[in-house]
Amino acid sequence: MDFTPFSVDICGFLDQDAAELVYRFAHRIGERNGRGYWDALRCCRRKLSVAIQAAVSRQLTPLFSLQRKLRADDVDASLLDGGG
Repeated sequence: MDFTPFSVDICGFLDQDAAELVYRFAHRIGERNGRGYWDALRCCRRKLSVAIQAAVSRQLTPLFSLQRKLRADDVDASLLDGGG
């Protein structure tokens, strides 16, 4: 078995191999927990959605804080120059 990365784009579209993996997880979870397939699939998608949102947040947060710092530096420099 070759390694296949689990890929999701920023809009949430799953690669075909990733989608098949989620379906297999849902099938197994449904069997083990006595839940229906659709309930298990909904649970898998919900957990995956939260994980993707957390990962995107971790990537973007440093960029926003850097942007705020740059803006603060610009404001401080304009005040020092006597500008308004």
